[in-house]
Amino acid sequence: MLHDQLFPSINFLGVPELMEQPSIPIQENVPSWDKNRLGTYPCCHFYQHDSRFSKLMTHPNTLPKSILYPFEINATIYPEYPLALVFYQLYTKRWISRYWQQQGRKVIVDLSIPIEHLELAYLGVPRTQNDFCIKLFKDDAPFLDNYLFALSQYTDRALVNLYIFSGKWIHSHIKTIQQYRNLNPLYFDSNYYIN
Repeated sequence: MLHDQLFPSINFLGVPELMEQPSIPIQENVPSWDKNRLGTYPCCHFYQHDSRFSKLMTHPNTLPKSILYPFEINATIYPEYPLALVFYQLYTKRWISRYWQQQGRKVIVDLSIPIEHLELAYLGVPRTQNDFCIKLFKDDAPFLDNYLFALSQYTDRALVNLYIFSGKWIHSHIKTIQQYRNLNPLYFDSNYYIN
C-alpha cells in the first residue's frame, strides 16, 4: 500500500507536503502505539523501536479510526545513516502522515532527527503547521537550542505547540526553552505522562 499513491510535493525529493490543519491542544497523557493498538485513546506516539510499528508503516490504513490525533511515526534515523536512507525514512513518515490526513486525522509532526540532519526535518511541512513533537535524550541537551531555534525560525505561526518527550533532565533547561516566545512547550516524562 505504501507509496502506491503520490501526494503533492514542492521539494526536490518529492517528499509529500502535509496539509494545513487547525491546532490540536492535547492536554492528556499520550500512550505509545503498543498501549493504544485498539484505539482506546484519541492519540498515540511512536517513540519506540521501529519493529513495534513495522506493520503500520507498510499498512497505514490499519490505524484504528478512533485515533484522531496520531503523532507522526518516528522512523529511526541515525547520524551515520547515508543520505539516501535518511531521505527514505523522511519520505516514509511524511507519506504516512499525509495519508492519515487524507482520512481526516490531525497529525502532530515529529522533529526527532539527529542534529546532523536537522535541516531536513521540515521537508514537506507547511510553515503554518501548529503542532510538533520531539523526543530528546539527555545526550541531546547540548543541541536543545539548535532544535528550538530551527523551529522558531521555520514557523509562520505566532505560537506553536511543541510536545517534548524527555526525562526529568529537561527541567534544568526551562530557561532555554522559555526564550522562544512563539513555542508553547508541553512536557512529557520518559513514561509519556504530562509532568
